[in-house]
Amino acid sequence: LTENGTYRVRINGAGDDTGNYSFSLRDLEQATSATLDQVYSGILEPGEASHLYQFTATANQRLFIDYQDNSGSVYNDRAKWILYDSGNQEVASSYTGDYIEVVLDADDTYILAIEGDREDIPVEYSFEIITPDELSTPIVFNTLIENGISEKGEQDRFTFTGQQGQRISLDVVNRSFNTSAQLIGPSG
Repeated sequence: LTENGTYRVRINGAGDDTGNYSFSLRDLEQATSATLDQVYSGILEPGEASHLYQFTATANQRLFIDYQDNSGSVYNDRAKWILYDSGNQEVASSYTGDYIEVVLDADDTYILAIEGDREDIPVEYSFEIITPDELSTPIVFNTLIENGISEKGEQDRFTFTGQQGQRISLDVVNRSFNTSAQLIGPSG
């Protein structure tokens, strides 16, 4: 909040709409503490409820927030998750059937809000805030590199020294899963 004093919550019907409503005002300092690289589960009941998790992270830290779908469905869009910084600014968001991958801007305490959008049924969820490995390995031209991605969100980086005007080719020999390869110059 920006000032001391009495605040109001105003609820208005849209046009001539009438009906029941419910809400709660949540103190974000009371959010459940979350430890990175640990799985958390819960049930939003009613299905439009919200659960809040808070964690501390550092500037330039990469996070991969992974939805753990135990229902067997390929897509689970019955809830949305939103990552906020301590200034209540949205950092990233997605429906829970998808992941969030983000590089954080600041040392901060972050809030992950899981918000249901189904009033008729409870919404089960399970997730992990992964701090993926970032491996950097120097390589030599004309040498086959055989490696693998062992963690969700992991990025393997290989470095070499090149000269302006040098002609090279990136030869992807085997790619057994959904990956991408990108050549990035010294200036980014």
